[in-house]
Amino acid sequence: MRARLLVSLVLLVTLAGCGFQLRGAQTMPFPTLYVSMAENSEITANLKRYIRANKSTELVDNREDAAATLVQFPERRERIALSYNSAGRVRELQLQYRANFRLEDAKGKALSAPMEIYLTRDITYDDAQVLSKAQEEELLWQDMQRDLVQQLIRRMAKAKPPVDENED
Repeated sequence: MRARLLVSLVLLVTLAGCGFQLRGAQTMPFPTLYVSMAENSEITANLKRYIRANKSTELVDNREDAAATLVQFPERRERIALSYNSAGRVRELQLQYRANFRLEDAKGKALSAPMEIYLTRDITYDDAQVLSKAQEEELLWQDMQRDLVQQLIRRMAKAKPPVDENED
């Protein structure tokens, strides 16, 4: 019992000493945000859900009321054949998802460098299991979208808040 307690204490001190801490919730550096993205997008829904749950930033309905605006450029999804079997049929695919974003203030001035998020997932393919592989592929696309939202939130949290020009 004492040995277990001692080992636990040593691990705890080691983790505390190296600076490890749980990631926790990301707080945004701006009070209001306008999301300039397609309303029917899964990414938009996930992003807005996360921001509303976090409660550090309020989502607004128009750009003029926002301290910052998140602008998304066209995203790209690709399926690339990685390998083929001896019959020349696809054996392995790579799913690639690329999205570009920019944070702007109310006047359109950039608050951060353009953000490019590039995600890949590999999937095996079998002609005998077309339906199950299609479902697996769809699950991977959804996972990539969730991952994209998490990365985007972390990057937005590191952005510099807009400077109020009225302050001297």
